[in-house]
Amino acid sequence: MFKKLGTQIVFITTICIIVVIAVMLTVTLLSFHSYNDSILLERAKVGMEVLENTINSEIDVLAESLLRMEVTEGVGTACAEKDEAALSSMWSNINSNGKLFIAIADMDGNLIYKSSNYPFSTFDYKNIASGNRPSGVYLDNNALCAVFGSTFTENDITSVGLVGFDMKDSEWMEKVKSLVDCDVTVFNGNLRYSTTLGASLVGTPMGDSIKKIVLDSKQPFEGTATINNAPFYVSYSPMYDLNNNTVGAWFAGSNATAANAEFTSVTVIAIIIGAVGALGIAAFIFIFCTTRVTKPLKYAEEYAQEMLKGQLDTTNVTYKFANDEVGTFVGVLQNAKQGMNAVVSDSSRILAAMADGDFTETPNVEYPGVFADIERNIIKIEDDLGVTLSNMNTSSDEVLTGSNQMAEGSQSLADGTTRQASAIEQISATIAEVSSQIATTAQNAAQAGELSK
Repeated sequence: MFKKLGTQIVFITTICIIVVIAVMLTVTLLSFHSYNDSILLERAKVGMEVLENTINSEIDVLAESLLRMEVTEGVGTACAEKDEAALSSMWSNINSNGKLFIAIADMDGNLIYKSSNYPFSTFDYKNIASGNRPSGVYLDNNALCAVFGSTFTENDITSVGLVGFDMKDSEWMEKVKSLVDCDVTVFNGNLRYSTTLGASLVGTPMGDSIKKIVLDSKQPFEGTATINNAPFYVSYSPMYDLNNNTVGAWFAGSNATAANAEFTSVTVIAIIIGAVGALGIAAFIFIFCTTRVTKPLKYAEEYAQEMLKGQLDTTNVTYKFANDEVGTFVGVLQNAKQGMNAVVSDSSRILAAMADGDFTETPNVEYPGVFADIERNIIKIEDDLGVTLSNMNTSSDEVLTGSNQMAEGSQSLADGTTRQASAIEQISATIAEVSSQIATTAQNAAQAGELSK
């Protein structure tokens, strides 16, 4: 994909950085998300504890209200006389906000007085008369209430009192929400009886899957749920009445919408920071690799190409290489090129002198390593050629002398041949003349013979 080593290093390093940052961001964000989830779930659990503690505190307030009724002067006489008007007046002084209700019975369990907001149709007051002090939740006539009951005595007159409030009033639950910053709900059966989630959700059911755990299996539930299209971390717990029957459930939940939005913002910010960091590191590595790897290796490649082409006399670059492995390598390659150029130039100088017949030149530079053999061979060739040429000069002189002698002999031979040719010519002429004379004599003789006949 990439042919340049520097580019490969930058690419691989950038990929590694991106992977490392991605893994770190993923781990960090998952840890943050898990931590955030655990905080929200823990808040819901704390909300559940605070809810239960608050209802207990409210029941303690009920006990205090009943005690105040007990110490009200004339309450015993009013109970004995069943004076409802007097009892109502006494109770109005104690229950100024009108949110509590009260019922007073005699020791036989017969009702003497009940406030106008008393919600129950039946209650076992004989149980209180027998010495029990009921404290907790009671469900009757579809009214889910927190109650406290006890006997009280005034002027030696003992009566049974039951004080409570309808948990449909969410004011006490708003206190819980303000303390732990989570919503709470009281379920009557599987229906929301009172909640800080909003009046529109009153009367809506809990999820079937949660109902099976909390109400059917009577087990607490902690986890996540969607309520009114919003994600929540929730804690549910079964609600038991005075008789230890399951009558509903307690709920505390932390809305995760804001937390999820915050997590999304943190994720986006973390990704941006990671991306900027990765780009910054990649840019730094790119610059570093360019100055420390790519550019030096580029010059090293140029030196190698020049050496391969025999261009040893080119000018070296003025780039200042770093004092590291790559810089050292390029510097060594540069020095090798200069050394080879020195050896080749010196060898060329000696060979040029030898070509001109000058065998006196000697190496002026050091011939390192295998170049020392070249130096020795040049010197040997120079010496051998000197001896050979000296011998050739001597032989040439001798040949020249022999040639001169042969030329002189040839001239003498030529002169003798000329003289011989003249002598032969004279002899030939003499012979011709004699032959002519003989022919004439023969002819004369023949003619004489004819005549004699």
